[in-house]
Amino acid sequence: MVIVICPKCRVKLKIADEKVSPGGTRFKCPKCTTILMVRRATTKMKERQDNLILVAHGDKSIVDRIAAILEKEG
Repeated sequence: MVIVICPKCRVKLKIADEKVSPGGTRFKCPKCTTILMVRRATTKMKERQDNLILVAHGDKSIVDRIAAILEKEG
């Protein structure tokens, strides 16, 4: 299953893998009719399971508090 978000209307679309050709397939957003180019997820994308969260703020105390919360929550 490939999940795509339309860049124009932000609707989330779920597309079955068998509907996407190896080179990619064009789909029309059912909500706003924008044409989307959909490609299958690469092996590299599928293998990557780790998440990276970047916190940028001018106040270091806020960054430290957010980092502590993220560490606590796992």
